[in-house]
Amino acid sequence: MKQHTASRARERTMERPIHGPTLWLTSGIVAAALLWGWSILSLAMRAAR
Repeated sequence: MKQHTASRARERTMERPIHGPTLWLTSGIVAAALLWGWSILSLAMRAAR
């Protein structure tokens, strides 16, 4: 059982390089969105004061 799941995980990692760029792109967008949201939140907090 364990060996079977391990081989399946290995197959997934082999396929991963194809989705590498999109993964980096999505992570970058998420990071940018988080930073943007945080800056807006901090500005709103300052304005509220």
